[in-house]
Amino acid sequence: MKTFEDRLKNVKLIAFDLDNTLYDETMYFNHSFKIITQYLENEFNIDPKKSGKSLWKILRKNGKHYHRLFDDLLIEYKVEPKNLQNLLYLFKSVNKKLFLFPNVRNLLRELEKRYQLSMITSGMHEVQKNKIKLLNIQNFFDPVIYSSLLKKDKPDQIPFRELMKLTKINAEDIVYVGDNPFDDFIAPNNLGILTIRVYNSDFKNIKIKEQNDAKIKLENIIDMKKIFL
Repeated sequence: MKTFEDRLKNVKLIAFDLDNTLYDETMYFNHSFKIITQYLENEFNIDPKKSGKSLWKILRKNGKHYHRLFDDLLIEYKVEPKNLQNLLYLFKSVNKKLFLFPNVRNLLRELEKRYQLSMITSGMHEVQKNKIKLLNIQNFFDPVIYSSLLKKDKPDQIPFRELMKLTKINAEDIVYVGDNPFDDFIAPNNLGILTIRVYNSDFKNIKIKEQNDAKIKLENIIDMKKIFL
């Protein structure tokens, strides 16, 4: 069995999560909520400040992966459910630039000189693809696994098995970097992929079973330089 040091020396592929690992997803919600609240004002004369507060309240209560965000909003303001598709379209159509966490672009530039970089990201395929475009990072990652297009999403093993299948790289030569201890590390740990958890304040008070958490924990993603560069 390889030692920890041997595994680090033999890493061939580093795969990343997207949201709140490489950038702050709050930016995307900010941009999309402004578009959506403007639409609700124009179409239904709903105060954008009130609907904006409602969106953030629902999001904070249920988390960023809550799938009924806009359903709940329509119910609250007594807007017919048929308008849900319009809100989803607007959510997918953000076109304002997004920004990576500080120094992440330089980190990716240095890492890609030594390793193959890939991504496994959850969420609606169209939204995630748009985020990657707005961040201007599409050229760093090959392949990008949109797990919503697969039979099962994270935390299932399927997205990680798809990564190994497409890259033809064994689990012991792969590193996966994420932030969410509920979704990101259970499957790769079980498959033998080395896992890194980047600090996210959303999970600072959450207790996670050791076997479900990442093997390496970093306060800042830039600390990867100390390990891989």
